[in-house]
Amino acid sequence: INAEYGEQCYSAMLEISIPSSRKSIQTVTYDIEIRDGNTLTKACHRYSEFEGMHKCLIKQFGDSKVISLPGKKLFGNMNAAYVEERREALEVYLKAICSDPNILLHSEDLWEFLGVVPAEVKVDKFVANVTSNSEDPKSEMADLAELSEDPESWPLLTAKQPLAALVQLCSSNWVKGEDCYAPNITVQEPLCRTMVNLCVEPANRQSLIEAGGFMATLTLLSHINPEEQRVLKGAMHIVSTMARPETVRGILVAGGMKALSSFIAEEAQLPQVSDAVALFCWRASCSHEGRSGLIAAGGLQLLNKMLSVDQFVVKVMVFLVGAGLVDELTQSTLPAEWTHMMEAIEPFLLQAETQAATAMTGLSDLARRLATELSVPIDIERLAAMAATSKSHGQLISTWVLSLFAGDSDELRARLRQGGGQSALASALRSSVSTTKTFAARALIDLLPGGDQHNSVREMELRLDLAHVLLEDARCKDQQLVASSSDLNQRLDKLMPTIQERGKQPELEKDALHNVIIAVGNIIEMRSLMVSNHTQATAMAAAFQGSTNDSGTRTQILSDEVSSLQASLEQVQSLCAESLSVVENVSSDNPEDDTAALMAAREELKKQVKAAKKAVDSHQDEIRELEKAKAASEKTISQHALAISDGPVRKQQLEDLFGSLDTAKQELQRKQAAVETEISEVEEEIKAVTLAKKKTAKKDLRVTSLVETLATMIEMEDESQKKAQELSEMGEQMKSMMEEMAKRQRMMQTMMTQVMQGIGGLDGNDDDGDDQVEENDTNVSQSVQEKEAQQRKNVLVLQDRVNTILGEVKAATEEQTKKLAELETKLAALNQDKATLIREIDTNAQQKKQAEAELEKLQNPEAIMAAKVAAEADLATQSAAHVEAKKRLAQAEEDKSESEGKLKHHLQSMDKIESMQKSGNDLCQSWESKMRKHMNKRKKLVAQSSGFDGTVKEIQDRIGEESDQWSEVLKPLIAEAINELTNLHKQLE
Repeated sequence: INAEYGEQCYSAMLEISIPSSRKSIQTVTYDIEIRDGNTLTKACHRYSEFEGMHKCLIKQFGDSKVISLPGKKLFGNMNAAYVEERREALEVYLKAICSDPNILLHSEDLWEFLGVVPAEVKVDKFVANVTSNSEDPKSEMADLAELSEDPESWPLLTAKQPLAALVQLCSSNWVKGEDCYAPNITVQEPLCRTMVNLCVEPANRQSLIEAGGFMATLTLLSHINPEEQRVLKGAMHIVSTMARPETVRGILVAGGMKALSSFIAEEAQLPQVSDAVALFCWRASCSHEGRSGLIAAGGLQLLNKMLSVDQFVVKVMVFLVGAGLVDELTQSTLPAEWTHMMEAIEPFLLQAETQAATAMTGLSDLARRLATELSVPIDIERLAAMAATSKSHGQLISTWVLSLFAGDSDELRARLRQGGGQSALASALRSSVSTTKTFAARALIDLLPGGDQHNSVREMELRLDLAHVLLEDARCKDQQLVASSSDLNQRLDKLMPTIQERGKQPELEKDALHNVIIAVGNIIEMRSLMVSNHTQATAMAAAFQGSTNDSGTRTQILSDEVSSLQASLEQVQSLCAESLSVVENVSSDNPEDDTAALMAAREELKKQVKAAKKAVDSHQDEIRELEKAKAASEKTISQHALAISDGPVRKQQLEDLFGSLDTAKQELQRKQAAVETEISEVEEEIKAVTLAKKKTAKKDLRVTSLVETLATMIEMEDESQKKAQELSEMGEQMKSMMEEMAKRQRMMQTMMTQVMQGIGGLDGNDDDGDDQVEENDTNVSQSVQEKEAQQRKNVLVLQDRVNTILGEVKAATEEQTKKLAELETKLAALNQDKATLIREIDTNAQQKKQAEAELEKLQNPEAIMAAKVAAEADLATQSAAHVEAKKRLAQAEEDKSESEGKLKHHLQSMDKIESMQKSGNDLCQSWESKMRKHMNKRKKLVAQSSGFDGTVKEIQDRIGEESDQWSEVLKPLIAEAINELTNLHKQLE
């Protein structure tokens, strides 16, 4: 498939790592993660499995083509550092292997090892299978669909050959179900899913269209079983997606319109094909590019062809598309064919309404058909935009569809509100076309529920406009019902003479012939049934006329209530104007929103009150500051006067204070020195404990290393026992292996010596290790089995000693940690005491400095007198400022009271407005509820009136049957009986 591009792409998105390893008693396994785009695959292998896979690669590709595998290590292969080093080396090895396209794309052993099949291989198999058309491609198609779920695989799938294979498969026998092949949903479903996923990206969608994917999708649609809704919806989604602005014009300009026209002519009998073409046109008309493309490609001819299709949903879509295209054309250049199509919209809608009116759920059925028969729902936002425009035809058809949705379900009503349907229908309510206004009002009555919704004045006006339209429609419907009732009575009155004449019971003598009696009995039964039907119809007509009169009465009552609503609205508007007149120069973001204006006025008054309160608080603060300044000046004056009168006494007091402060300072300094000494002692002790803790930590590391060495020795011992057993079975033929075992025994002795030395370094006892070595040297002549048993025993003894030392180290560490925490707590307390003493010394110095300043003042009486005079002048100035501040405070409090009064009046007005709006809201809700009930009852009457023809026809049929019974049965029997009686009479004569 374009190998260079594909290999580079796949190598870039295949990420391999070995994030961790797991070590058991005797083995190490490595966790492998393979990320293929967004797909994560995990595997777990031992080194021996790596080695087996490596040998297979060498056998297939040669030693020169495969990177070397990281080597083995006889001893220490369970060491943590060595395991980590090997993990990193194996990760580098795997990445190098998978970066070679020749190995990655052709080694099944590598695929099996990783548990991943490369994407190129899957795509290659799919293309080969579709091209040969020899086998069912369901497994290859399933793999392709799984690949399409990952966006990083899209460049590989959108290459020229994969797209060509997808398009070819859409029209292949595996999809068609021709000849010996059977229809295969297991091919259709992943094929459709793959194309749906590719259409997410505009570039992929364009590539698929250029490869013929649009017509291929329509071909696929023509072969899908309509019962397979999931596949059908997927294909419809593809058609809808291809109609987006960035791709639709390319389809239409490249001959797509001609192909669509021919497809409609050939496959018109298939509903899903017509739905798909209609949906494509609708989605295309939702953008300016699509509308201009449809017009330029001759969309009128296609739409006229689709109008001939006997499918209700298709016709609605055609009229929606046509109305959207007309909006793009100027009225001066509008062809006659477009005008004829637009003129056909209103009769089509009225006919659909009339047919739906024969049943209570008729309109709901239409809405459900529109919302569910198409695999992709109609765009609510587009319909809302058409309803909000001033174009009459588009506004008419879109408003009608929105009115159906509004009356169907809560889900569709919620979608309408979210998609701007309510505001669009409010615009349609002001249309000059009465039919559009009626449809808009019918929708809004369902979109304006009761509940906690708060009505503004503008919304009340909208609801009154809605009420007027609904009342006008109700009057028209009432007139139609009255006309239907009158027509029924007239037709029943015309039948009355026939009923009266035919209703008479025929007389027959008891001795008439038996068959004549039976025929007369049938006529009697028919006449009774005919009279009964007419009587029931007359009673029904009387009841219907009464119901029609009641409907007219209800309409009049609703009309009277609208007058009450109008009066309530006028009161609210008057009160709003009065409330807004309280505040000047108030503006809001929306000048038409009275609620926003009232809120803005309220906020402005709150700002004024807040400013007034702030001014009062400011003046009060100023007065308080002046009062404080006056008090300070008065205090200063009194102090100066006291200093002048009591100078000698105060000097003696200050001299005594100096002595006491010096004594206290000396005591504090003594305490500070003692605390600092104790702090130094604690810090030295902390250093000693910290140093001991570090030594213990180093000892812990050495013990841990010894534990790992012992684990390796145990592993080697187990392996030696296994080999010794094998040697004992093999006899004298393997002496070289016994020599290797002896070497291993000597290595074990060396390792044991190292362990003993390590233990001696930990506890200071080196003699035990030397004795153990000497003992091992004296037993050279022992057999291998005896040496192994002795070594096993020695290792276990060493393991017990190491565990004991490890426990002692842990206990020492805990004790040192606990002591260190106690010392740090004590040091923190001593530092806090030291800080307290420093603050007390600073306070003593400040008091002494203040006493010195006061004593210096007492040495100069003239300066004290001058300061007193200056303080008295300041006091006079502060008193005058205090009087002025009180005047300003009084004015500010007056302004505050006035602002609060305005705000209170405005809030009361707003509460009254809110109350009246709530009352108006309740009235609107009550009126709308009554109108809904009235409309439902009227629907029943309309549905009942649609059966009048059947009722009258039934009576007429009864009359015809009675006439046929007389003319075809009874009359010949009577003639025959007369002949027989005449013959009998002649015989008797």
